[in-house]
Formats: sequence, structure tokens, C-alpha cells
Amino acid sequence: MVDATADRILTRRCGERVSDPLAAGAIIPAGALYGLNKEGLAAPMPIAGSNNPARGVALRRADATKGDTHVHGATNGVYLFENSEAEPVPQARVGMNAGIENCHTVKSGGMPAAGRIFAVEDEGVWIDIGTIKP
Repeated sequence: MVDATADRILTRRCGERVSDPLAAGAIIPAGALYGLNKEGLAAPMPIAGSNNPARGVALRRADATKGDTHVHGATNGVYLFENSEAEPVPQARVGMNAGIENCHTVKSGGMPAAGRIFAVEDEGVWIDIGTIKP
């Protein structure tokens, strides 16, 4: 058992940036929402057969077909996405979860979730990545 009075080296990691391994054949454009499939590998959202929420936003393009092995992503922060034409996010949903229509577009509700709706503006919907409302 560890001595509870002993000092220890404190190890810290910033929880806002990650490097996730890519799924075979995955192409994740810069600025796209991505998630982790059932094997824990990164793929563009939405992932077929999964309701897992978005893991993050790709900070740069990741292309497994060109030899990339990881996607570098942001897991926290507020980012602007396109608003769905089919199921637009209304102002009344601010503070609730947005669903994912495709890796660049969010919609009003549904699964999988992109994150919490921070604001709805003419240019799109601001989503707080990493915060899913239960």
C-alpha cells in the first residue's frame, strides 16, 4: 500500500487536445466532427451503427488511405457548424444537445449528439464540444 503521507510527482495532461488512432480507410476533414467506433478508432461522424457522441473536432485533415495513423482533435471548446436545412436547430434549443446530420452539420435533437448548443446565429450553430446534456 502507498504511504498516504508521501509526496508524489504530479502528472498532468491537458484535456482539450487528443491524438486518436484512425479507423482503416477513414478520412476526417479538418474541422469535421469525429467519433470513436466500437473498436475505439476514429471515424467521421455519424458512425454507422453507433449512437456514441462526438469525440471531438479534427484540427487538421487525417487520411488513413494516405498513411495517416491518427487524427489530432479538440475535445473541448465552442465551434461553429452548419445548421441543418432538413431539421434546423431553433433558438429555443439553446442549452440542449444537437444531433449530428453529417460531420459538418448539426440538427435539432436526435442521436448521435454533437454537444450542447451554445448559440444559434445566421452563420450556423455554435456547439460546445465535450458537453453533452444528460
